[in-house]
Amino acid sequence: MKRIICLALAVLMICGVLVSCSTLVGDDKGAIIDIYLTNELYNFDPALAYTDESMVKVLFQLYEGLTRLEDNGNWKKAMMNNYNYVKNEEKGEYKLTIELKSSAWSDGRTVQAADFVFAWKRILDPEFRSDAASLLYDIKNAKTAKFGDCSIDDVGIASIDVYTLEVMFEHDVNVDDFFKTTASVALVPLREDVVSRNAEHWAQKTSTIVCNGPFALKELNYGKLMRLERNAYYFRNVDE
Repeated sequence: MKRIICLALAVLMICGVLVSCSTLVGDDKGAIIDIYLTNELYNFDPALAYTDESMVKVLFQLYEGLTRLEDNGNWKKAMMNNYNYVKNEEKGEYKLTIELKSSAWSDGRTVQAADFVFAWKRILDPEFRSDAASLLYDIKNAKTAKFGDCSIDDVGIASIDVYTLEVMFEHDVNVDDFFKTTASVALVPLREDVVSRNAEHWAQKTSTIVCNGPFALKELNYGKLMRLERNAYYFRNVDE
């Protein structure tokens, strides 16, 4: 049975599922848009729900990754501001340095490079079951760590500072292909402090979900109602 999802937001871009729009509401929360999704939504963990078509449509409103894909299949910058790829064939070193844009989570905390490090290493942890791990296997020691043959700390992902992410690869990579991969919703950043407090159920309750995308999850009644609201901190520099 199709489930009615009510979204309170300013602009919602979920192609193919839009049904109707109503009038604007007060307090600058934007339009209310009723849509139908074919599947019931049950888990807002991007690393687990990334293969669910209905969930992906919603998750892309809640989370922002390094890149996103355009309709023509090319990638464009999202959280990423700029990057630099350096390779040294003699030493076998292949390093990608990524600078992030200034933005904040729905609770006002700055989105940090460490949030990407945590999310990606979480996927590569042998104890965490997610097929999304294969998306990261070009990264140095990623596959080895997933199979338990080295420490997760040996994986070539690090935060150099608040806004700088460093990725080391096993071999020379096609950077365009890698950035197409990072457009997957499975590879969006996550907050370690949020996930670690309730590892099993954090992604199932509005009280424990924080978002870095254009919208935040404000109300959830499984099978009946879901309400998204504009994230006032989206690409807002909270340090200013």
